[in-house]
Amino acid sequence: MNTQDQKEKYLALTIGPVVKTLLQARKTRELWASSYLLSHLMQLIMQELDPNGTNILIPKVPSSVLQQALFGAGIFPDRLFMRAGSLDQKAVDQAIESAITKLIGDCTKPSANINTNDALKFWKAFLRIRYVILPLAAISNGKLSLDLSPYLESMELEDTCIFQISSGSEDYLEEVYKYIFDIPLSNRLKMGKGNYQHILKWAFFPSTMDVATYELFEQHSAELSALRKEKYNEIEENNEVFYQEIAAHDVLRRSFKPRHKYFCIVQADGDGIGELIKKLNNVSDYQAFSEKLAEFGAKAAGIINDYGGKPIYIGGDDLLFLTPLRSKKGSVWELIRALDAAFKAFPALNTATLSFGVNVVYYKFPLFEAIGDAYGILKRAKEYKSNNTKKNAVSFQFTKHSGNAFAAVFSKSYLDQLIKAQTVFEASNPSGREGLVSSLIYKLNTLERLLLELAKSVQEANPVNFKVKFKERLMATLDHYFAEWKKHPDFEDQKREVGNLLLAAAEELGVNSGSKGSRKPIFTTPGRDLSALGEQQSWLDLAYTNLRLLDFMTNSPKNNKADDQKSLTQAAG
Repeated sequence: MNTQDQKEKYLALTIGPVVKTLLQARKTRELWASSYLLSHLMQLIMQELDPNGTNILIPKVPSSVLQQALFGAGIFPDRLFMRAGSLDQKAVDQAIESAITKLIGDCTKPSANINTNDALKFWKAFLRIRYVILPLAAISNGKLSLDLSPYLESMELEDTCIFQISSGSEDYLEEVYKYIFDIPLSNRLKMGKGNYQHILKWAFFPSTMDVATYELFEQHSAELSALRKEKYNEIEENNEVFYQEIAAHDVLRRSFKPRHKYFCIVQADGDGIGELIKKLNNVSDYQAFSEKLAEFGAKAAGIINDYGGKPIYIGGDDLLFLTPLRSKKGSVWELIRALDAAFKAFPALNTATLSFGVNVVYYKFPLFEAIGDAYGILKRAKEYKSNNTKKNAVSFQFTKHSGNAFAAVFSKSYLDQLIKAQTVFEASNPSGREGLVSSLIYKLNTLERLLLELAKSVQEANPVNFKVKFKERLMATLDHYFAEWKKHPDFEDQKREVGNLLLAAAEELGVNSGSKGSRKPIFTTPGRDLSALGEQQSWLDLAYTNLRLLDFMTNSPKNNKADDQKSLTQAAG
């Protein structure tokens, strides 16, 4: 018998374009629709190829997950691996066309009169559905994914092509956006609104303004709901009206903070998943592993919702969601830690990790641009190395309303210190004084050269016992330069945590970090070109940029030198 005949055939399939489809979105509901459309398409293709679900290996989503609304988030990834059996090219092509035809029905308003042939032509041209059917001698040691994925990666390069609608044709993706409230595709979202259902009863999907002000809704839901209802038409036309009304409201304006005009786009991706795949040896291994990833995705959707976030895509180790900077449950940093803990709780996944990219932007920032930036921010986390540890990191970028930006990338160990400092800053707010953290940060800028030289000198004199000796010298230095505030215990707590953040940063990156490239002064925002951040970031940059964001999250500074100088004068009495 021919050796080739003894090999079982397997199908690997990829759909897209993912990034370009997401970048079509101008509103949050369009972002959800773009993402969910692709997830739903994969589900339809799976149903056409394997109605009984016995031959699909990845993605294998258990029925217990499928029965959940998951707050409307998509859970099916853009790649599929299955036993091909008797499937040939003709059968697969027919299954794909049938799936797209069903997708057209789900994306069309029931009362609309569209030309199905034109719509089919559009979607077949717009979508990138590519596949390969190959015989494999074995799928042990993860060979199913490892041997077939390179073919998919090559096919996905076609996504670089620019799709153009032919003259006289309709853009049916725009039709999805236009009728999103009424098409069947949105049914799952309507079933699982989550927290926003109780606060924004009129909202199909929360806007960037709704996400940014979620903490305010938690605190004053009755007042804000009344305001939204009364000014609904004006707010729909101009969201700035909403903030103007808050500023004029006796109750709401007292709780409003600048952070309520900013929201986060967060992307997460698994690290070390390839090593787990190498341990898969048979059909049941692949299916069980895929099911665990889907179960984590469902768990993650609930956690994100609890923190006031809105999950968009939760495909196992690949997450995309919107979230406020903070809610009653905690900040975006604590949300990341909660997702980490949930991931580790699955024994099949606990040797892998998650890296996160957090893009913090103004609520009026162009959504498509924020999404595009988020990919680069996550990439920095995936490429990060610290103390011989790769990945398992957090990267953030904070773009202010002015357009200036600052950024940082750090390990989960540093994240723990960041969360601890945030807790202290929020609890320690001396009565009658504002901006103490801001003034301290400004003073640190004037001490930049001193702190850098101090760290290097201690390192040279005490390479073995650096951490202990540097802590002694650093705390003594802070005590000397901030002696005027010793009478304020709350500020002493803040000062201690600033010192701990500086120590953690020096330990994380080393005192000689930032030597590659031309490092900019720590007070100067580096603009939007942050591609070389990992090489240019010094330990002082790391601490400083995180302090700037924590200051914004906790004490609502104006974020400029003039206000820092004013705060310094006020705090010094």
